[in-house]
Amino acid sequence: MKKSLLATVVLGAGFVFGTVQAAKAATSQTISTASTSGWTVSAGGAVAATPFLSGPNAISITSDGTSAGTPVTGLSLSTFDGFWVADYSFVVPADATNPTITISNYFADDVSILKLNGNIIASTADNGPGTGSIVETDGSQPVSFTFTNGAISNGSGDFVIGGTNTLEAVINNTGGGMAAPLADIGTSNGTNFGVDASISFNSATTVPLPAGFGCGLATILGIVGLGLLRRRAASR
Repeated sequence: MKKSLLATVVLGAGFVFGTVQAAKAATSQTISTASTSGWTVSAGGAVAATPFLSGPNAISITSDGTSAGTPVTGLSLSTFDGFWVADYSFVVPADATNPTITISNYFADDVSILKLNGNIIASTADNGPGTGSIVETDGSQPVSFTFTNGAISNGSGDFVIGGTNTLEAVINNTGGGMAAPLADIGTSNGTNFGVDASISFNSATTVPLPAGFGCGLATILGIVGLGLLRRRAASR
């Protein structure tokens, strides 16, 4: 009888407290240029085209990164001025908390800034770190920029929770590093970009108690208590 009563108490309490606790599980998503999957590029007339792999962990706008390669769909090499972007979209679930992004193996030929939903989180130059210039939007004038050759921010305040997020690399081909102007590509002057990104967050879904469950627990404990009192009285 005592074992039965004890089991009732344990199961009842365990079920209740199990339902009110938040299920917090660390989750991560990986984004990488080791594959073209998920990536699009826009350059010289090409809009959201599928890029080519260019090396072991890089993508580009032509099959070999130079003018000798096959261009992506829509790209006109005769009008390409050296500016291009690479985009990757992903979703952060609505129950995510504390999302961050970690950047590694980030490089570009020749210079690049990396944006999360429009906010700069990393930068790189093939002859950096240091101060040079970059054209941030197609057709705009170059602006002074200090390249860190790594992360600037972990993006903690830049995520769209419960919606679509965009990681965008802005790449400038210059042929002369971070202080040179935009230049088109040639057979010996190519361009590419590579990055590995890990997005981490906690899942914080709380499963609410069913209506009236607190009263149910009180009833269970009351029955157990009454049974114990009766047994004690009977044993006297």
